[in-house]
Amino acid sequence: MLPRRSDYDVTNTINTTSPTAVHDSVIKIFHDLYPRASYDLIDRAFCDIEHLFQGDYPGFFSCETRYHNLQHTLEVALATTRLISGHEKSCAKADRLGPEKARLGIIVALFHDAGYIRHTSDTDVEHGAQLTPIHVERGASFIRDYFPLIGLTRFINTARKLIHHTGYELDINTLHFRSPKLHTLGHIIGSADLIAQMADRRYLEKCRDFLYHEFVLGGLDKHTTEDGNSVLLYVSAEDMLHKTPLFYQKVITKRLNVSFQSAYKYAEVHFGSSNLYMDWIKKNMTFLAQLIEEKDFSKLKRDSTG
Repeated sequence: MLPRRSDYDVTNTINTTSPTAVHDSVIKIFHDLYPRASYDLIDRAFCDIEHLFQGDYPGFFSCETRYHNLQHTLEVALATTRLISGHEKSCAKADRLGPEKARLGIIVALFHDAGYIRHTSDTDVEHGAQLTPIHVERGASFIRDYFPLIGLTRFINTARKLIHHTGYELDINTLHFRSPKLHTLGHIIGSADLIAQMADRRYLEKCRDFLYHEFVLGGLDKHTTEDGNSVLLYVSAEDMLHKTPLFYQKVITKRLNVSFQSAYKYAEVHFGSSNLYMDWIKKNMTFLAQLIEEKDFSKLKRDSTG
């Protein structure tokens, strides 16, 4: 088997920088699950999200965040679809999400980071990364305006709740849905956002080269205490990498297993073997631990551009 290519997914078969390649994979999975369901709205969403990130969507600039970019969005949409697939194949017929909710989940996944894109009216913002602390709520606002354009007005409130599963600004336990299936869908989207980025072949390089700088611009490299003092959380990109294993152990694993009720495990059902996302996350974390022990980050040599 060929070594995993940097721009390819966890199966090493889909170029995740290609909207067409990811679209075709998502549509195939959706069609296999729901042969009689229309996927026209998914087609439309893929087209619109590409235009949005590339700067061809009316009223918006192009994407400026190189970590939270179009590739990341496509990877999350693909992971969401795979987790939906695993869920539908592993649960009782009465508990299945069905095509309507699955379609909604895929579209929300595609627009989950739309809040990073600056609107032309954002004259007081110089870079999309400055919007990091409020990007989820901005994404919810984008959905509010976008869904009527594609005939999904009745799903606006649900979608705006679902998108908050990809952020940390709200306690997701305070989000109430009319159906337990929608809670499951939220867990799937939130899980997909985490496992897709951490299983990326260039995850460590992207953290060092892109994510740290987004944190700095967004003010997430520091914390304001109750007495108003500012405490620096990360002094450098390498310092952030040093603290990543603890963050993964204390925050991410709890979020995946508790908050999202282990929805990531549906990937194993979809793949029909091991959970390739978790396998690659383990590889990345193991390699990072090695770099920290050896005090040598020069081994992070994979090209992080893209």
